[in-house]
Amino acid sequence: MRLGKFAAGLFVMGLVAAGTLASGAAGAQPAPPPVSAYAAPLGGEVRQLSLSPDGTHVAFVTMLNGKMVTVINKLQPAPGDKAQIFPPPDGATTRWVEWMNNERLLVGVGTVEMVNGPTRRLPQRYQTILAVNKDGSKPMKLRARAILQYVDDRTVLAVRADDDPFAAPEIVRMDVYTNDYKVMQAAKQGQISFLPDPTGKIRVASDYNDGKREGRVLIREKPEDSFQTLRTFKDTDPVFEMLGFSPDDPDMVYVASGHEGDKAAVYTFSLKTRDFVQKVASDPRFDVAGAIVRRGRVLGITWTDDMDTIRWLDPEKQKLQEALDKAIPDSRELIVDWTNDGRFTLVRSISPNEPNVYRLFDRDTKQFTFFADTYPNIPPEALGTRKLVTYKARDGKDIDAYLTLPPGREPKNLPLILLPHGGPIARDDLGFEVHSQFLASRGYAVLQPNFRASAGYGHAFVLAGKGSGAARCRTT
Repeated sequence: MRLGKFAAGLFVMGLVAAGTLASGAAGAQPAPPPVSAYAAPLGGEVRQLSLSPDGTHVAFVTMLNGKMVTVINKLQPAPGDKAQIFPPPDGATTRWVEWMNNERLLVGVGTVEMVNGPTRRLPQRYQTILAVNKDGSKPMKLRARAILQYVDDRTVLAVRADDDPFAAPEIVRMDVYTNDYKVMQAAKQGQISFLPDPTGKIRVASDYNDGKREGRVLIREKPEDSFQTLRTFKDTDPVFEMLGFSPDDPDMVYVASGHEGDKAAVYTFSLKTRDFVQKVASDPRFDVAGAIVRRGRVLGITWTDDMDTIRWLDPEKQKLQEALDKAIPDSRELIVDWTNDGRFTLVRSISPNEPNVYRLFDRDTKQFTFFADTYPNIPPEALGTRKLVTYKARDGKDIDAYLTLPPGREPKNLPLILLPHGGPIARDDLGFEVHSQFLASRGYAVLQPNFRASAGYGHAFVLAGKGSGAARCRTT
């Protein structure tokens, strides 16, 4: 059920576009919505919502006057209250926003520049991280190109910015008010990832050798110790990825691993014994390999079955998750953010046939409040139906795909568009997909196959899309 347009005091503006596709494809149907109704940036007209820890304010990213901007507003605005608009620097686009504390936020903006590569000029994506107070004061460009972890209310563990985008990363502990930093891990060529513990100490890392096409997972007890090799891996090996630390045990990490079968699952893993302890989450059909991590601690396990799924480690939060799912039929409710006291929870509702909707749940009143619709200009009657279908490829392999039909049409005598995802190690799912809905509104059926090499279907399915198996992808 679509519940409205946008929360009071918060506003967004759609893009303007022109043109239609195959106007005669759907026959005599009502005029579809204009292209502009579907033309918001990926993720919708409002995205990256974040609650202040005390629950007084909300921040999000939206399009305004042709630019992606940060909007900061009171969660419950009074008449006359105005939102604070924080635009990106010229030539940049805002990508994300998060609260550092009740006063200060971090904003990620991106640019694309041409740089000197090994043999030619190459386009390179840069990220700049800005810090700003909620009233727009004291803006600062941080000397960081990525945030690894929030350590406390004013310091982060970050990858220090460097003029050379191909330089090895140097890890620093940085003050978001002063830009002062302390080097925590010197740059070392080949190291590609780092996993800090909840105190900000780097206990896990990985490196990769392009020539050998081989990498290593590295661990150490203390920051002053040298890294030791836990295991080596090749591109064709099953997944083994450290996700984050246990909230309760400083020597326990959560690991996504495919060592017990074709589908990856999440386990606890002891850094002391260097062995698996317990399976935490698995799915017989799909890989389970993601996590929600806050300040180094794993709080929930994530994966995609036919839609995004979260399993929280905290029993009370999992109980809330299940109650939210039951409260609204025909959709799946995903907890996005919450206040420190637990009173307010921001929820994203996802479903096959309606755009994502954000709602605010108040624990004290047990009430949902509508907050934002990601595509408010698409009327319900213009939405097509989307469902999972399975078909056999030419060699007999079962392939999952998602079929979107024009509104009010049966699946016959329709022009069909095959819309494969990028990647190739990516996937589509059953959730609302704006490109297929746009095409369906113009009378097309749209089929989105998760062909061989698509992510989430197990190790063998990925390998089937590589090498000689890549040719079989084209038979799907």
